[in-house]
Amino acid sequence: MRFRGPQALKDRLETLFSKLDAENLDQLAAAGHAARTMILETPLPMDLCSDVVGSYRELIKRLGGETELAVRSPASAEDLREG
Repeated sequence: MRFRGPQALKDRLETLFSKLDAENLDQLAAAGHAARTMILETPLPMDLCSDVVGSYRELIKRLGGETELAVRSPASAEDLREG
């Protein structure tokens, strides 16, 4: 099932997690799987796609050719401070 967009995704995730018993590991695993599936099946907004592609094209022009990129999340464990 494909979802219509970010608001529909938000609504479905809220419904999924509102019924979740986080102490029930089977239910937690099933909810996590369902949430990942919903996220992966939800298309990005077209304006976001256009902005990303446009920015990458500008980067290619500036660098004189294609380049490899890495995406980092500020929520990565490596960013957490220890102790």
